[in-house]
Amino acid sequence: MASQVLRLSLLQIWSKHNAKRLSGHFSAIAKFARFHREIRYYIAETQAHEWIDGHKIGPAFLGYLTEENRVIGSLVEKIDGQHATVSDLPACETTVRKLHGLGILHGDLHRHNFLISEKRAFLIDFETAKQFVNREAMQREVESLESQLLDEPGIDGEYHDDADIGVPTTK
Repeated sequence: MASQVLRLSLLQIWSKHNAKRLSGHFSAIAKFARFHREIRYYIAETQAHEWIDGHKIGPAFLGYLTEENRVIGSLVEKIDGQHATVSDLPACETTVRKLHGLGILHGDLHRHNFLISEKRAFLIDFETAKQFVNREAMQREVESLESQLLDEPGIDGEYHDDADIGVPTTK
């Protein structure tokens, strides 16, 4: 465990803003692949953060985590907040519609993938997000939001590659 923490501290952190080193005091979350098989999830999440950058839909993307010249994760702003409840439905719906306005389907909406801070909803965990043009699928994602805020996370609300039209499926 200590070697893993040490290795993380030695990773090169690149800022997307002119490749400057990050400086100053800030709270951040480092998400990185522990195993080779996990890298694809972090690549997908990093791509989604680029799509939403500047739109205040999720935490600010601060940079890439690299090891031996390959991206293995990302550094994002830490948002202090609570997970959503059904009483946060209006704020969550506003955020999801904003995401959909960018042509992006989150793909895994549930209460633990929202953080409520200062009466605003922020989405997290974009591993399953896709740029998606099917408006019906986006509408179904919004319509399922209330039940997802009542439910615990699981595969029941995920959108999978084999669900080309975006209908929630189970494996």
